[in-house]
Order: sequence, then structure tokens, then C-alpha cells
Amino acid sequence: QKVFMKKISLQIIIAVFIFISYHIHAQSTVSLGLEGFVTNDQYQIHDQGNNLTSVPLLSIAGGATVRKELTKRIFIEGALTFKTYWEGYTYKNSGVYGSNDALYAFLLSCRFGYKIPIAKGFSIVPGAAAILGINTDSYIASGRSIGYGTLRANGSTMKYRDDENGDVWRFFPMVEPRVAIEKIFGEHFVVSAHYSRSFGVAKVVHLDIEYIIDNGAPQKAQAISHGDFTGIGLNVAYRIANKNMSTNNSVKADKPEADEHRTSFGFKAGLNRSVINGKELDGTATGYIGIELYAAFFAETELNKNWRFENELLYSFTDEYHFLEIPIHLKYLLLKKSLVFGGPKLDVIINNDNEFYDFNNFGISIELGAQYEITSRIICEIRYSNGLLPQVNDFVLDIYDGKRNTLRLGLGFRF
Repeated sequence: QKVFMKKISLQIIIAVFIFISYHIHAQSTVSLGLEGFVTNDQYQIHDQGNNLTSVPLLSIAGGATVRKELTKRIFIEGALTFKTYWEGYTYKNSGVYGSNDALYAFLLSCRFGYKIPIAKGFSIVPGAAAILGINTDSYIASGRSIGYGTLRANGSTMKYRDDENGDVWRFFPMVEPRVAIEKIFGEHFVVSAHYSRSFGVAKVVHLDIEYIIDNGAPQKAQAISHGDFTGIGLNVAYRIANKNMSTNNSVKADKPEADEHRTSFGFKAGLNRSVINGKELDGTATGYIGIELYAAFFAETELNKNWRFENELLYSFTDEYHFLEIPIHLKYLLLKKSLVFGGPKLDVIINNDNEFYDFNNFGISIELGAQYEITSRIICEIRYSNGLLPQVNDFVLDIYDGKRNTLRLGLGFRF
């Protein structure tokens, strides 16, 4: 039931994000899309006996995309992807292997692409992406599980044992070259098939392996993933284009209309001070305080000279709780570069699968904050949110009916 609730929560989050983006930012030239792809996770095997090898580790990933056309050929695209990483290896002489899921991750991608027309309605699109991966595994600090078994091949027997090493990163950066073939159907629908190959630098999965072949001397090995994977997938997008960006326009069309509401996109990240206020079983007040990180993708539309509308898709965590948040802000230009903002926020706990905790998946907060524009692209912010609904029951810390408040200080980059 908890796994089912997690899947439903993710679907609701994506649906809400697309709905809000469409209705708030529809006057900008953007494409809203859904994508799915098959991935093959890549591992590095370090084996002193040179007897182990990597294996195919296939899984399905998917998410939502928001694309903004910068010119008729160049675009920038943000994507939120949910992916399962798998782990596995095998004895070189054996065609048999086992695999299992290692962790669940969200991938925040910033992609750039260049469209090269090849036929009517068809384009080849080379591109590249910078990716921030977020490991949602609550057991990251100590490793999660132990595996063991026996493999037999060509008269040889290998007995093995592996332990998940906790020396991995919760936030892991990657880069990704990619290429796609796109087809435009009518004025609004774009379908693309893509191939991508991601490369990471931080350890995401680390297996310490010990094995014995035919009662010989024990051997040691490691299987390490830096988040690398290859992917083949499909994206279907709906293009919300104003008259100035129609595919049949002249070059003059690059100038926006005078009454167009300008929309910008970007990323934010910073420090997150969380306070959970609850009570013990006897009613005594108690709580938890932690300092962590947060990261977000945002879209902001100018409504008029002084007012702006912003929505975000934000990830944060507190102790063992992982949150995906959807704030909606109404912003007011107080001074030349200073803004104040406020609005409601949906808080979704995404790792409701631990026997020591009992969560309410959905919560609501009220958020207030201030923002200063250092340059036209770089911003800094401070914001405070107050939880209105209890979400946390922690049997370890003896906290019940806990409400979460956050104070955040961060920097952002606007495209």
C-alpha cells in the first residue's frame, strides 16, 4: 500500500506541475511534455581477480518537461525525471546473473538543443544537458542491504557476498550528450525520439564484493556506479506558441508582441533549516531541528510592471523525510531590485516506506519571503514556511502529529 501511495503521489505532483505551468505561463512560447525512456545503468567493476563483469541493468524512467524556444532553432528545456537505479554483476564464465533495485532518484535536467531541419516537419536535434540527481534512499548514511549467492558455469562454482557501502552522494551531478529526431504535427504537437548517454563524477551506488571460486582463496572486488546510464526514449509535447513564433514566420517574428507577458525559467538551491514541532505520547511538546539543502526548478511570469506569478518544483529533506514541494507565489516589486512574495505550498513526502515512521503523504504550508536581484540572471532569496497540517509521526524520536516549518536561504539562476 505504501509503494502504491508513493506512485500515486508522484503522478499527482507531475499532473499539478503541468497544470499550473500551463495556466500561469501559457502566454509565453513554451512546450509542455511527457517523456518515457528505457535506461541501461553502467557500472565500473574493480576486481583483483579479474573474474567479474558488468551486466545489462534495464529499467524504465519517465517525467515531465518544459521547453522554451530562444530562437527558431535554439531552445532550452527543463526536465524532472523519476528513475530507478539497479545493481548487479556476474561471473565472467556464467551467462546467469541476478539484479535488484538499488535506489530511487529524481533527476533535474537543464537541456540545450539545436534544431537542424532535414525534411518538412522533421528535424535532427543534437544537444547537451546538465543534470542534478537526487538520491531519495533514506538509508544512504550506512548502506542498505547484503546480498549473497552461488553462480556455476563451465564446471566452476563461485560463492559471493556483497554489501552496499554508504560512501555515496545524495546529490550527484552529471552531464549528458544527446541526439533526437523530432516531428511537428500541425501547429502544436511535437513528438521526438532520443538517445542519450549520461556521465557522472560522484558515487551513487557502491558494492563491496567478496567471492570464492572452487574453494580457492577469497577475492575482493567493487562495483561502482556514478549514475551513468544510456537511454532511448520518446517525448510528446504540446507547443503553446504565440503568433510571433509560428514555424511559418519570417525573421521578424523574433520580437515579442507589446502585450506579451514575459516568462523566465531557472534553478534555485540553498540551505534549508527545518523545525518539526510535535508532541510525545503523554502530550509533552517536542521536536526536531536540522540543517539540510534544497533545490528547485521555477517558472516566473510578469503580470504587469509590479506583479509577478511564480511556481516551483522543489526537493528538500529533513532527517529521514524526503519532500517534493510545489509552492505558488505571488510576487510584488517593492523596490527596483527587491521583491516580496507569498503563497500556499503543497508538501508531499515521497519515501513513505519505513517501518519506524508513519507519514501523512500530503501537507499544506503558507510561505512568505523576499528576493533580491543581484543581476538580471542571478538572484538571492530568504523564505519561511509554516506547516498547517501534521505530517510526521516518528517512533524513533518519539514525535507525533509533527508539523514542519522551514527557513531557507538560497541563490538562483534565471535563464
